[in-house]
Amino acid sequence: MNGYRLPFQRAESDTELITGGLGLTAILAMFGGILAWPWSMIAVIIGFGTFCMILYVNFIRPKLRRRKLRKPARAFFIIPKMIRQCDYAEQEMEEEHKVKQVVLPTNSEIVIHLVYTPRLVFQTKEVAFGCEVLTGDPRKPAPIEYDNPFILQGRNRVVPGPDNADYIDIDGNYHATQDKTWSVGTDRAYAFKMRTSGPGTYKAITTFSGDEREGKADDLTIRIEDYPKTPMRCVLCKHWRRPCYRHGIQPKPRREGPL
Repeated sequence: MNGYRLPFQRAESDTELITGGLGLTAILAMFGGILAWPWSMIAVIIGFGTFCMILYVNFIRPKLRRRKLRKPARAFFIIPKMIRQCDYAEQEMEEEHKVKQVVLPTNSEIVIHLVYTPRLVFQTKEVAFGCEVLTGDPRKPAPIEYDNPFILQGRNRVVPGPDNADYIDIDGNYHATQDKTWSVGTDRAYAFKMRTSGPGTYKAITTFSGDEREGKADDLTIRIEDYPKTPMRCVLCKHWRRPCYRHGIQPKPRREGPL
């Protein structure tokens, strides 16, 4: 039968018998080793790991997310390249800059540019921007319209009124009403036309309102001077060797004339 042996036939040689016996012995030894494992300890470890995972998913992770939503995005003023108009700072042809403080002239109307870098994924129904008085004139700078040069077509300029949902509240904060999803790695640019009064220093606050909770970005400053002279320091790490990082960016000279 060309070497084929049925299961009930005896082995034709001692070699086959020894090989079969060794295979059976190895299988029995393997099962014996498995049975000798400390299964009670393994069950405890698996149960504890499962408990920790349930605790993290249902309690710890939502709490950490809500805490992070207090400051869901990092905010910067941006000084764009020369291809876009900027009336408050000297610009460069090839580089844009991020700063935490802008210097604006008194009694003027001037557009400021902002960029937000999300720290997590979240949704908003409106974004509000306004100022709080730190020192100086109590007539704080006020945003009077949304004027975004970073948008070529679409919702790039909005004056609050009956034909749109944007509004300015009693405290002078501008509310840009629009449903948005913010994603990590995708910055969003905003721009507002500001009306300034007397000199002073003001905290610029952005409020993100959504279904989960309200968040804020409140580490920006607007400085109002009769004749702007205070440099604005760039905070981009890649510019740490450049004068914009070490000495700051000079504000543009004041443009005389009516508003």
